[in-house]
Amino acid sequence: MIESVYIENLRGIRSCRIEGLTNLNVFIGRNGAGKSTILEAIYLASSWSNRYDFLRSSSKMDYVVRRRCGRGDWNTYRDTLWFVKSIEEEITIELKFKSLNTLRFKILYESLLESSIFLELPEEVVGKTCPNCPIQPLYLAPSSNYLLDLKTRSSYYVGPNYFNEVVLKLFNDELKYLRDVVFLDSRLTVGDVEERVWKSLLDRRLDKLVVDLVREEFEPNVESIGFKPTTKGGFVLALWLPNTSVEVDSLGDGARIAIFYASTLALIKDTGVLIEDPEIHQHPGGLMSLMKFVLRVAKERNLQLFITTHSIELINIVRLLSKEFNLNMKVFYMERDHSSGVVDVRALEDIDVKVLQEIGLDPRLLHVV
Repeated sequence: MIESVYIENLRGIRSCRIEGLTNLNVFIGRNGAGKSTILEAIYLASSWSNRYDFLRSSSKMDYVVRRRCGRGDWNTYRDTLWFVKSIEEEITIELKFKSLNTLRFKILYESLLESSIFLELPEEVVGKTCPNCPIQPLYLAPSSNYLLDLKTRSSYYVGPNYFNEVVLKLFNDELKYLRDVVFLDSRLTVGDVEERVWKSLLDRRLDKLVVDLVREEFEPNVESIGFKPTTKGGFVLALWLPNTSVEVDSLGDGARIAIFYASTLALIKDTGVLIEDPEIHQHPGGLMSLMKFVLRVAKERNLQLFITTHSIELINIVRLLSKEFNLNMKVFYMERDHSSGVVDVRALEDIDVKVLQEIGLDPRLLHVV
């Protein structure tokens, strides 16, 4: 589990440190405070362990650029990730885990050793495993046989088994956690789920979990979900009802998003889940059903949740459900100084959120308190 995150020079954030992360973390704050950037930072760090996003069949770095620009890829629009486009500086993402191990990543504008993201290795590890290397933090690219000095751009060959013999021994659990991190946002499509998720669900009959969610809130008469032939010779995902079938892509936004999220969560375990604004298109009743599913699966499959929101309904729903599923929860209020880019973060325990509301204060509006 990740216990703290530190970021430098990413998006609108010059620097930000968030400590005391727990099972269930909810990020609130005004527009532009940096909430989504926290999710993107963890997602980018996970690209060192696993370059590709299995949900989108895309490189994670490409997707982080494209999800806001709507076009392009890492090579054409990566400058948009740098604070005030200061591409000569490195982006730093530091993750401290419950194991007390800290993984520090650097992202460079230019590609070196066919990569733009590098993992820092502690000086003591460098000294023991690379006698000819200078004793200072050196960096390893994914699947690389070389350590890199970012200051001089010098590289040092460490052999083909260095990753397995050194890095995995140091950070095996942490890298496994990062490998399977998923990012759930409103840009997921039915094609993503049909092509890359649903077959695995059917193989393990985990589709029953998704059907239960749909039946509870969105369509009480649904019998199953499966593939339906189309007139063009392909197949699409559809809800099977007593008297007809309905393509998932033609459902309301709330039902579709719930199916996408539930399908993905049913497949993963022992990792982190990044969820951006799950309240979008959701009636409070649907939001309750969706978050109940999310938290139940998180408890059963050891998932750490990172959720951004602008919704007081979601905050209160999650507070209630966290007690039901015995999950520790914190709300993090983020406030960014627009001139310096420094983000101040205030952690709110459940009792803090409760007391604020009892005295008539909205925790989302702490900037006016």
